[in-house]
Amino acid sequence: MLLFFTIGINALIGVLFKLFKKHDVNNFQAIIVNYFTCFITGCLVVMQPLLSTEILTKPWFPIACVLSFLFICIFNVVAVAVQKLGILVTTLFQKMSLVFPTLFGIFIYHESTGMYKIIGILLAFISIFLINYTPGKTFSLRKIGGLSVLLAAATFIGSGIIEILLYYVKAQNLVQGDDVAFTTTLFVLAGINGLLFFGIKALKERPHIQMKNILGGVLLGIPNFFSIYWILVLLENGWEASTLFPSLNVGILVLNAAIGVIIFKEEFGLVRGIGFAFSLLAILLLVIETL
Repeated sequence: MLLFFTIGINALIGVLFKLFKKHDVNNFQAIIVNYFTCFITGCLVVMQPLLSTEILTKPWFPIACVLSFLFICIFNVVAVAVQKLGILVTTLFQKMSLVFPTLFGIFIYHESTGMYKIIGILLAFISIFLINYTPGKTFSLRKIGGLSVLLAAATFIGSGIIEILLYYVKAQNLVQGDDVAFTTTLFVLAGINGLLFFGIKALKERPHIQMKNILGGVLLGIPNFFSIYWILVLLENGWEASTLFPSLNVGILVLNAAIGVIIFKEEFGLVRGIGFAFSLLAILLLVIETL
């Protein structure tokens, strides 16, 4: 059940970003506020302050530093990639990053490779392409060159590394039980990195801070905290990376696409319909594999 809550909370984040665009909310300012909201949310979850000098001695602290830097960097890379490559190509590279934690779990941690899982993973990859299909809009790798190659690679590899590191801290028992300190530290460091980027940007151009950007960040931060925290809880509860990350990525994509069709009146079409069917079957097979 927690898997479906995690999928739903991630889909909510996608809806919020769509609303940000509609209401002209500054994504970068909102994302910085979001990280500090995530930290406050974590403190409220356990009803105690979670930032102390003790975190410097935690075995997961170096990884939290790396992840926090990747969070803010990949966010900016994705934003530029959408402008240069378009949403179609960028989304494909983001979701295809599931290959990293999947292969990492199978080959490094020797996770199971049953028939249901293999078929489910293959269907997950196929469904990602089909659901992202839009009539009349195609892309060719031949057209991607120079900076675009670097953006595509950074989106793909960066998203994959984030997922691998989240899995690694659990696989190595660096974070045990429902320890919220790792998640909150991760986000507060990401917020600090964001402020540094913001300060550098402010040296070049005077930023215009609006209340709607702050409010947007607060609204984004609450679900964003649980989107990461619940992944760690699922891994703690025995989910294998090669099952969890394909299920999450495909499930989020399906729900976001459904919301896009129902609420935002986006096109559906036969190809997307087949992608939906494949994705649901993929999730079913991957869930069956865990039973």
